[in-house]
Amino acid sequence: LPPGAVLVVGASSSGVQIAEELARSGRRVLLSVSRHTRVPRRYRGMDLYWWLPRTGRLDRRVTELADPIAGRLEPSLQLVGRHPAREVDLPALQSRGVELLGRWTGMDAARARFADDLAANAADADRRMRRLLDSIDAHIASTGLAGEVLAPDAPARHEPRPTRTEVDLVAEGISAVVLATGLRPHLPWLRVPVLGPDGAIREDHGITGVAGLYTVGQRFQSRRSSGLIAGARHDVAIVMEHLAGQRHRSARHPATQGGGVR
Repeated sequence: LPPGAVLVVGASSSGVQIAEELARSGRRVLLSVSRHTRVPRRYRGMDLYWWLPRTGRLDRRVTELADPIAGRLEPSLQLVGRHPAREVDLPALQSRGVELLGRWTGMDAARARFADDLAANAADADRRMRRLLDSIDAHIASTGLAGEVLAPDAPARHEPRPTRTEVDLVAEGISAVVLATGLRPHLPWLRVPVLGPDGAIREDHGITGVAGLYTVGQRFQSRRSSGLIAGARHDVAIVMEHLAGQRHRSARHPATQGGGVR
């Protein structure tokens, strides 16, 4: 990036990691925040990803959600895998000098505008984090783990400092704007009729509407862990079971083998 301050737009995993790295390098950083998912790296002495599978969070199925589309769009966790563990949530960034702003709403020449919603978004993230940690506490109590882990140590409630709704990029010396606002699928090379209006592959547990075309590893494909290496195995099993059934049917009806999977 060129010398100067940086505005980072987006406060999910990539956005907070970028903001934290820039701040540690000595840059002045402004971070635009909208809806986000705050979680601690460790809770009661164990890594969060030690708890998520054990409490069933990663195995929650998309069919259990009231709004599957919203579930697939939920913000990624404000975490970084660096060792030793280091928090990159909003309180940690604020303590390192990052200025927090509300949701970016647009530009007018060199002036960036932001919604006055930082406090509300932070409070909502804290409520959802508290529900998660309560569910972990309940799991500990029900499985007799209380004597094996540390006492509850939930992070303190985040109290954002007063924020601005307009920033003059030139006057503030901001030389770069980094957009960490998420990705949407872009598969122009996939020239078969399986893409939805959003560019994502339309599938049912990895099975598309085109014979012989399957997919795994999609975000929240069948369950919350589908996009993770460890979670994709569930969708692989479904696809392999489907392929085995196809092969069995083809063996019983050899005349249909010409349309089999290659």
